[in-house]
Amino acid sequence: MNPNEKQGILPSYNLFLEYDGKEYVVLRSKAPVYMLGEIVCELERATDDFSWLIKIIMGCKNSNAPASYENILQALTEIDDTIDYAFGAASGAVLMNVLASRTQMMLTCLELPDQYDVKSNFKVKESSVKKILGKGGFNSLGAENVAHALLSGLVLSVDMVSQFRELTRLVMDILTEADLENRDTAKIKHILYDNGDLIAAQQIDYRIMNIEEKLTSVYGIKDIMSVLMFELANCINNNVLIKKCNNCGYHFPIHGRPDVIYCSFKAPNGDGKTCKEIGAQVKRANKEKNDALTSEYRKIYLRKKMQVRRHPGEEKYQVMLSEFLDEGKKWQDAIGDGVKSEEEYLLWLKSI
Repeated sequence: MNPNEKQGILPSYNLFLEYDGKEYVVLRSKAPVYMLGEIVCELERATDDFSWLIKIIMGCKNSNAPASYENILQALTEIDDTIDYAFGAASGAVLMNVLASRTQMMLTCLELPDQYDVKSNFKVKESSVKKILGKGGFNSLGAENVAHALLSGLVLSVDMVSQFRELTRLVMDILTEADLENRDTAKIKHILYDNGDLIAAQQIDYRIMNIEEKLTSVYGIKDIMSVLMFELANCINNNVLIKKCNNCGYHFPIHGRPDVIYCSFKAPNGDGKTCKEIGAQVKRANKEKNDALTSEYRKIYLRKKMQVRRHPGEEKYQVMLSEFLDEGKKWQDAIGDGVKSEEEYLLWLKSI
């Protein structure tokens, strides 16, 4: 970025919704329909890890171009055309808003260094710098090119997104209470809607528009925290039950049978299929795999235990049993830490 070049103002990417009290229509490409609670649950998934968004940024055609206003705007337009396909139109709009607004702040800080200092104005963590900028080959915040500017804007988004995720986890646990009468919604109201700072910070516009010859209530939501407050208020007022999916572990709203255990969101590594489509299959496969591991482990354990009983005077058999138990514990810890896989563990058991 040329420090002498006056930057323009990047566009706002607000989330515009039709809302009739029962469901939302996102005024975006294909105008998808969301049930109450689905937007915040979709955002919970989309903000869990930014690897997918980093790939989209790095994949822009002009990612290596100078970080001029025109080039950044061109990249944002390209991102805006593709981001919806990763998680959904609502998440796409919200994250475009976060990325554009924080990139704008980043450029302003660089343009006016005497008035703004990035590190003192934002809660920038070194871990975020390494995790996000490192994937683009950068070591510090800046705007060497388009990708550097947008990734730096993403780094500045982490504090806002972290606050969103912390509040989401806190209130979602309350809304997962199946007994609607005993849900402590008063706690949510106190946390979010009695807080003067959060009330003042709400950025929600309301308009009545003529859409296809129908006078329609349209809400324009300008930041991620306002999305959370808007969605949760509607969930509370309509007694929407929230659950955790037994496959992906994320939250989802219940609209229909209360005994469902799998969500209708795309499953992680599910090749585009939903947790509802593959949940039972994954559970069955995991059970079969665990049964095989348990069976193989127990077979070896009993064999070594029998050797100890048959040769009570020979210490080597007790040593072999102890070594097997210790090594098995190390394998289980390694699997829990993600260092080793269950497939590798089974191969080790079969090699004994």
